[in-house]
This record gives sequence, structure tokens and C-alpha cells, in this order.
Amino acid sequence: MSSSVALTVKKSDGFVYEKKFVESQTLLEFKQKLELITGVLANEMKLQLHDAEDKFIKALENDNGTLADAGVKDDMVIVVQNIHGNIPVPQDDVPHYVMSDDKYDQREDSLRKWKEGIISTVQPQQEKLESHIVVGNRVIVKMPNKSEEKHGKIEFVGETLFKPDCIWVGVSYDEAVGKNDGSVDGHRYFTTKPNHGAFIRPVNVFPEPDEVNEI
Repeated sequence: MSSSVALTVKKSDGFVYEKKFVESQTLLEFKQKLELITGVLANEMKLQLHDAEDKFIKALENDNGTLADAGVKDDMVIVVQNIHGNIPVPQDDVPHYVMSDDKYDQREDSLRKWKEGIISTVQPQQEKLESHIVVGNRVIVKMPNKSEEKHGKIEFVGETLFKPDCIWVGVSYDEAVGKNDGSVDGHRYFTTKPNHGAFIRPVNVFPEPDEVNEI
């Protein structure tokens, strides 16, 4: 199974996107994926590698090398630059047409519309989690078409290697009603007793009611 690295993708316009990427893919393949996320064409894209504190490390220029070859690791930041940003601005004495924002917004074939369409297809992957989906919270797991309720504590929230591109909630059950000990396929996400761990989709995880004292 190919290893993945969790990265933050940024642009100068404030765009930020977090996702895991397979580290064995080439830089060119990586750029092609970023094209769908950022709206910047792969052949017009320059990438910078920053550390987890967002400090510059180096420019990524070898399109044939892999992310692993480039030293890309978990929690690093990829800064996407559009080389068109370096095109000289027309001088004031050279006549040029400027379209108003209102007219530009009315166009269906504009770059802005295209980017909005791309972002609308990407954003649903970033699931909106309920407020109780937090590591350390007590929860109840209820599966569809089953009356059984399982009680436990959240030990993990995030993407996994066994099924990326969606959020999983790692629960440590009070009893041995789980499927693992917090690890899957040799990768550990949290630690619990054997058969006490399970990975559940957020829609099936509910808050455990607070205990109410008798009055």
C-alpha cells in the first residue's frame, strides 16, 4: 500500500486546503491534482515547499521526481504560485480594456466561474462535523437498521489510509464489541484494548447524554 502525506495547500489569495496525497506520485501528477483544487493550470504552476511553521524550504522543480524524493513529509505546506502573476502590468499610456466586476460576474465562461465550479466539487469532501465529534468526548454509536447501541470514547477523528478522502471517527468502546485495537493494516491511529476499537462514519456517532442527578 502506498504511503500518504498530510499536506496543507495554500495560495497567495488566501485559499487553504488540507488533504492527504500519495507520496509516490510524481510532481507533475501532483500538479495535475492541484489544478482541480486551485484552478491554476499545471503548466502555469510553480510550487514551494514550506515546513509545518510555514517557513520556506525550497522550490519544487523536478516534475519527474516523486513527492518522497523531494522530501515532502506530513504537516508540510505547499504554496502554489501562478506564473502569470509575474506578467508585467500594462502601462497607463497603453490603451487596454477593463471589464467591470458586475459584467465579469455575468459571464459563464470566465475563469472565476470555472474556479467556483471546481471549489464546489471539492468542498463537500471536507465534511462538516457536529460539535460532539471531538477527541475525548463520550459518544453512542448507532448503526442503521440495528437496535444495539455501543458506548465509548472518541480517540481519533480524521482521514485514514485504508479509505482516504472521507472522515472517520475512531472509537474506543467500553466493552469488547469492536473490530480492532485502534490499528488497521499495520497503521496505528489510536490505542485501545483488543476488540475495543472501531472506525465509524460521523453520521452514526451521537453524543452520550450527560448524567442527571435525582432531585
